[in-house]
Amino acid sequence: FGFLSLPHFIQRIYACGSMHALKSGYCVMTVGAWLTMTIGVFVGTVGAYILRDLEEEPSSPFTAIIEVVMERSAFSYVAGSLILTSSLAAIMSTADSLLIAVSQLITSEVFYPLWPNASAATVALVAKAISFVSMAIALAISIGANEGL
Repeated sequence: FGFLSLPHFIQRIYACGSMHALKSGYCVMTVGAWLTMTIGVFVGTVGAYILRDLEEEPSSPFTAIIEVVMERSAFSYVAGSLILTSSLAAIMSTADSLLIAVSQLITSEVFYPLWPNASAATVALVAKAISFVSMAIALAISIGANEGL
């Protein structure tokens, strides 16, 4: 059920133009989640093998694996840099999508039913404010968390 935390996938599927496209989207989303998990298990297994000789357990195994790979050659260094950069971009994209989903959900399910005659500009302003408040709450939680949640 990891795909449920990727609301942009669900939103894209709901925007389909036909029932065939909707069914195909559901199939791709289901297979994609399993494919992603399979790749993750493979990379995790290889990473455990790479890190088997470390004295203490790293706080971030992904980063530790990339650091070991980057030490091998100049190409590995460039590839590792790209992997770290792309992982940061993926994290930021997911966080952005979740902020948009929270904003859209609260705006359409709470604000709009209470004020159905609100102008489009007012609804957009409220959505932006909700997004900002959601971001501030997430930032406060991340700053306050020492070892994760």
